[in-house]
Amino acid sequence: MDRQKRKKMRNLRVMFTNIFMALSVLALVAILMLIAMGYSFNIKTGIQQSGLVEIVSRPGAATVEIDGTTKFERTKISTMLTSGKHELKITKSGYDIWQRSLDVDPGLLTSIDWVRLFPVNPEVYEAKTYEDIRYVNFSTNRKSMFLIEKGSLSAYYVDLQTEKLDTQKIKLATILNVAPEFVTEGTFKITSWNKEANKILLSWTRALPDEEGNIGEPSTDLYLVDLKSPDKTINLTKNFNLHFSRALFANDSGSKLWVLESGNLRSIDLSNLTISGLIASKVEILTNNKDVVAFVNTDENGERAIRIYVDGETGASVVKELADEQKDAKISLSTGTYWSDNWIAYTVDKELRVLSGSYPSYDKPSKNSMRELEKQELAFIPNLISVNEDQSIIILASGKQVYALDIETTHHFNYEVDADLTSINWLDEYLTWQYVDNKIVVRDFDGYNRRELISENDNQFGVLLTENDDWLYFFDLKIVHPEPTNCTTGAGDSAITEGDVDTNQATNCIDSVDAAPIHNYVLRREKLKI
Repeated sequence: MDRQKRKKMRNLRVMFTNIFMALSVLALVAILMLIAMGYSFNIKTGIQQSGLVEIVSRPGAATVEIDGTTKFERTKISTMLTSGKHELKITKSGYDIWQRSLDVDPGLLTSIDWVRLFPVNPEVYEAKTYEDIRYVNFSTNRKSMFLIEKGSLSAYYVDLQTEKLDTQKIKLATILNVAPEFVTEGTFKITSWNKEANKILLSWTRALPDEEGNIGEPSTDLYLVDLKSPDKTINLTKNFNLHFSRALFANDSGSKLWVLESGNLRSIDLSNLTISGLIASKVEILTNNKDVVAFVNTDENGERAIRIYVDGETGASVVKELADEQKDAKISLSTGTYWSDNWIAYTVDKELRVLSGSYPSYDKPSKNSMRELEKQELAFIPNLISVNEDQSIIILASGKQVYALDIETTHHFNYEVDADLTSINWLDEYLTWQYVDNKIVVRDFDGYNRRELISENDNQFGVLLTENDDWLYFFDLKIVHPEPTNCTTGAGDSAITEGDVDTNQATNCIDSVDAAPIHNYVLRREKLKI
């Protein structure tokens, strides 16, 4: 073979080698990409795609079992699982068991970051005793408590995350600007906390006597109370000479409100104590996401619709016009933001719609870009709707029936609870609680892991899990019977008669008036970390 031919053959070998190497690299990259996307090969099932599962528990360092096999001795963990249903079980010494069925979506991340384990034999401490509580309310950020004792003329703002329960005493007569004798009348209710939990909207409903001493019809005043500086309290009802049926904080600091009076929607700037002009009339349902308010109303043309109003715009955008046959339909409505997307959820009778994207703009309609995230026909007409703190979970309920939607995954869950729901109470971002037969019952938002946390609890003031995950607070009723008075002792008597307090001597007590028992409430706290 001559030199020219050998050179040609060598060049061909080099070219084919390079092509082979390039194809090998491409194949390797493709295989690695498929592996990264969760694809694997099984002799029985062939090629299949897996999903990434992330599991986080509180407390951590728990054991994770998947499909009956211990996979990890710790949490937080991430693992690839084949798509489809798997059984998940999480355990930790000294704590209860958490378990559920899990549907893994191929090629997607499934995050189970709401696992909470509770101590089996918790340490319970007596934190403080209050005499005959009149009203108590826990803050939405799970850090504080506002409390009024029945016999007291003061309210108490309590920091539940401090060891000593730092307390600010607030003189009710001073902030309400009334004589002390009037404070004992009527009922109090917190209608809203701001996000920082240093301001509340407090309503006071009572029937006061007129100048002739006659008791009139009950009236309600709405107060903005600055819990750090109670002397700055504002009686919004008297200041604006309007009776507000609903009020919501329009920002985190609590410097602006959305208010409803006689069906008229307005906003209040608390920095300047000014009220806006009419935004909408004949409003029947009102909810908000800070400076965006969603509502249902009937306009001047008799058209009933669900609308969105963005603060500062010249009008409200229509989200859903109700047809003639829906004029009397029951509406549930909520709105929020998860990650970078805004969402609006509403039901018209049993029909649920969830829209996601950018809020519709009245002034710039070309920017409206909401897409349908979820469409469902529910098994019931909801009368309750609630959203968790980070606005990722929506729960709708009626009676014992519950529907829950995870906005991130669009997975939804239907289940029943123990007793009819009158409210939806969140224990943390993903757990709800219910008071059932003298017990505090908790469950995950999707209905799994029903657990009884507190048994034989004789009050319905609820339960609070602190934001730092250290303590679980609840009240316990303690009835104190006053000691008998006007007692005489017959020394040397051998027989024991009714009313005796000593086994060696008979005691006869005569009360002219039966003393009423005192209802003390003990604030207890349960340690969550052992």
